[in-house]
Amino acid sequence: MTSGPPGDCKCGLANRATRIVGGTITEVSEYPWQAGLVNTGGSRPWCGGTVIGDSQYSTGGSRPWCGGTVIGDRWVLTAAHCTAGESASRLQVLLGEHDTSSTTETTVVRKNVKRIIDHPSYNSNTLDYDFSLLELDTPIDFAANSHIRPACLPAGSDSYAGFQATVTGWGTTSSGGSQSSKLLEVTLDVLSNDQCKASGYSNSDITARMMCAAVNGGGKDACQGDSGGPLVSASNGNGVTPGQNYELIGVVSWGVGCALANYPGVYARVTQAMSWIDSNTSGSFNTCPRT
Repeated sequence: MTSGPPGDCKCGLANRATRIVGGTITEVSEYPWQAGLVNTGGSRPWCGGTVIGDSQYSTGGSRPWCGGTVIGDRWVLTAAHCTAGESASRLQVLLGEHDTSSTTETTVVRKNVKRIIDHPSYNSNTLDYDFSLLELDTPIDFAANSHIRPACLPAGSDSYAGFQATVTGWGTTSSGGSQSSKLLEVTLDVLSNDQCKASGYSNSDITARMMCAAVNGGGKDACQGDSGGPLVSASNGNGVTPGQNYELIGVVSWGVGCALANYPGVYARVTQAMSWIDSNTSGSFNTCPRT
């Protein structure tokens, strides 16, 4: 892995001046690694279960049906259940987006996808190894787009249990409800896998490639349309100071309903995919340093 351009380009720092279910609207460009997956011009939704507006069906769709995370100038990490069996030519990635109903709030960069790499062990029945890499056809110009930045990848093998984490997306604000036009965020508590297995899920449901996050009593969660998006944590840091960066710890994957008290949201655990990410991006991975 190599560093990106010098100057203010740092990975994993939120731009913070001051629905997901139970969430709040983010500041514009607050989470600069957020990506949205849209159709290049097709007429069908790619992921089921999301009630969407007509704008998604226009040529060069503007309403994301899945999320993703910028991890390098050519690479976006998302969920395999969003991309499995699909063609790169049918997919584009929106970067720098905030409000899909506005064209003036921020500058949106639309990228074509050169290649989709689903994890070879992805299981569509269990959603184990729910990872997919999108290789962009041209690199992101971080120097020219200060509102677009990569998330930091995990530096170690921490389970993150007990830490707070933030999930973002344009998904529905209730199970089967309407999709948000503005990017939403919600803060959750990361659970240990043992804690997750002691909830409504069985031991076999939660594998080592998964992690869970929730709040006590439910009411906050990712939902349909947030799939593939980022779960980030600054551990004990503030996420805005170099050295206290957000790390991408999870990819929105699955759950029973949305925000139910006994069913935490389940995420693909990024630390378990690092060797696969490294091997597939080797020679073309340029990112921004932490400090």
